[in-house]
Amino acid sequence: MTPARLLALTFSVGCLVVTGVKSVAESAAIVAKEMPSGELSPASELRKLSLHLRGRLPTPDEQSELLTAELQGQARTFLQATTRAYLGTPEHAAKMSYRLEELFRLKTDLQSETEPDSILPGAAAPIEPYQRRNALNELFLSMTRENRSWDDLLTSKRYVLRAMPASAFGFSFRVSDYGFFGAVARAQLPPMTNGIIGGLIDVAVPERIAVQFAEDDARIAGALTTPRFLQRNVNTAVNKNRRRAAAVFRIFLCDLLLPVVAPPSGAIESLLDRAFPPNTSGVTEKEIRAMRSAPDKHGANAACNVCHFKLDPLGKTFLASAVALSSKPSPGALVFKNAKGEIVNLPGRGVGDVAASIARQPEYVRCQVRQFWDWFVGSDRILTPDREVELTARFDALGRRTNDFIAELVGSSEFRSPFRPTAAQFRAQAVKSILKNCTSCHDEKTPDFTKWPIGGASQSMREMVAKISERMDLTGGGADREMPPRSSPWQLTGKMFELIKNWVQDGAPDENGVPQL
Repeated sequence: MTPARLLALTFSVGCLVVTGVKSVAESAAIVAKEMPSGELSPASELRKLSLHLRGRLPTPDEQSELLTAELQGQARTFLQATTRAYLGTPEHAAKMSYRLEELFRLKTDLQSETEPDSILPGAAAPIEPYQRRNALNELFLSMTRENRSWDDLLTSKRYVLRAMPASAFGFSFRVSDYGFFGAVARAQLPPMTNGIIGGLIDVAVPERIAVQFAEDDARIAGALTTPRFLQRNVNTAVNKNRRRAAAVFRIFLCDLLLPVVAPPSGAIESLLDRAFPPNTSGVTEKEIRAMRSAPDKHGANAACNVCHFKLDPLGKTFLASAVALSSKPSPGALVFKNAKGEIVNLPGRGVGDVAASIARQPEYVRCQVRQFWDWFVGSDRILTPDREVELTARFDALGRRTNDFIAELVGSSEFRSPFRPTAAQFRAQAVKSILKNCTSCHDEKTPDFTKWPIGGASQSMREMVAKISERMDLTGGGADREMPPRSSPWQLTGKMFELIKNWVQDGAPDENGVPQL
C-alpha cells in the first residue's frame, strides 16, 4: 500500500482516533499484515466479491467499513462476514438464477421492480407474473435463497407453481405449471374456475402454489420434470427424447454429445432430415409409448452408437411426460462410460430414479465442482487434479449446499490472487479446450484427448497425436481433413488449426512446458 493510499484511508475513517494508532507508519504495518504477498488488496477483493456474488460494485458505506476494518487488523474477518451477507441477498439469488438459466440454455424471465416480491431492479415497466417466473425459475432462485443441496436440481420433489392467465397466450400455446402437474397433483391444488382446453390453461387460481411429491416418486426429478425444461428441449416422435437426454448429460455430467456423424450419401440435407424430422405434436401418450418398438432409422449408422448407447436409455424416462406429467413413470436407465473406462448401467423405474443415480456418480460431482470453479474462480484458471480432489471432498463435506460451497471458493487463495498464467499453461489449456470437442464425439474405445499423456503412457500419446495430425491434415493445411467431419456443427477456426499445428510441432508440451512426444 502506498503512503498516499494509507493517508487517504486513515483520514477517511478517522483511524488515528478510532483505533488508537500512534502514527501512519504503525497503520501501514497493521494493514501490511492483512495483505500477503501476491494477493489482492482488501479493497480489490471486496470489489471482486460484490461483482461475483451480486453483480454490482460495493456501496460507499461498505468500502468505508472495510477501511476501518483494515486499520483494526480485521480485514479478513470483515470480508468473510461480508461474503455471508452477500450470499443472503436477493441480488445473489438472481445472479445465480441467471447462471443456471445460461447453463440450461434458457431465456431469462425478468421480474418488475414494481412487484412486491421483486428481486431485479431497473425494469422499465411492470411484468406479468406468467412472464416473470415459473416452477423452474422458482427452483433456481431457491437454490441460494435456502442454501439448498445442489443435488436438488436433479432430485427435488417440491415445486412452487405459477398460474398462467389465458391472456398470456395470444396465438401461441404454452402449458402452465398448474396444467402440467394438475392431473397428478390435483389433491394439492385449489379448485380452478374458467379453465379451458381440458384444464391445461389456468385462469382463476392462486399465483403461487406449493406442491410436494413423495420422496420415492419415480416420475419427479427436480428441474427435469418442469414444463419449461421439456418445452425448451423439444421432442419429436423420431427424436424420442434424445435431445432432453443430451441436455441432462451436458448439464450434469459435462458430456457434450455433439452430433457429428456424416450421412452415408454425403448430403447434409439427409442428416438434417434425420436430426430434425417434421413436427409430431398432437400424438397421444399411447402412440408415444408405441413408438418405443417402432423401427428407427435415425441412428442406424453404427457410428451413431457413440452417443445413442447413452441417450436412448435415458430418453425413455421422458417418454410418458410431454404436455402434462404422466400418472405413470417410464422405465429407463443411466448408461455411460465412467472415468475408469467401465460401462455404467443403472436401470430405474423412471426419470426420478435415474436422476438420483446421476447424483451419486463421481463424474457428476467433478462436473459440478468444475462448473462452480468456472463461475467463481475462472474457466481460464487451471484446476489441477490434486485441487479437484480437495474441492470434491469439500463439496461432499458441506452437504453439497450451494452457498456454503460458493463461500468455500470465494474464500480460497485462487479467488484472492490474480491469475497470471504462463505461456505454457495458456497454450495447454487452449489446446485441451479444442480437444474436448473431439473427445465428446468419439466412442468409448477412444481415450480422453484432454488427459495427458493421452491413453496414460508416452507411447499411446505419440500414437494418438500422430492420428490427430493425420486426421486433421495438419501438414496439408486441413484441405483433406477427416476430422472434424464437414457435417459437424463444430469446426476448427483458422486460429484453432494453427494452435493445434504449432502445439504438435513443438512436441505437444503440457502445462509445464514439458514436451509429451
